[in-house]
Amino acid sequence: MDVTGMRVLDKNYWLWTFRTPDDEVMVAIRLSGGEDVLREFFGLDINGAGVVDGWRAHNIIPVIQRCWVHLIRKIDTFVEQPGVRSCQKPFIKNSRR
Repeated sequence: MDVTGMRVLDKNYWLWTFRTPDDEVMVAIRLSGGEDVLREFFGLDINGAGVVDGWRAHNIIPVIQRCWVHLIRKIDTFVEQPGVRSCQKPFIKNSRR
């Protein structure tokens, strides 16, 4: 699943995309990027797993797998910070194979 902010006619909306294990795709546009949208689609008792980018609304999902692309971006941002030991860079970059 993914959620992305967008503007339509000078108004903020959120584009939500969901994919089932059977590769069915659902797209929804809502005024909210929050957990209320997840509850709208999954109900109050969310009992599944989700591959997510780390958006805070996803925290209500009991089993989360972080999207690799988003996780690698966060690691790259961390590694580039001043004070991070330079010996960590080759280990992280080589582990992407």
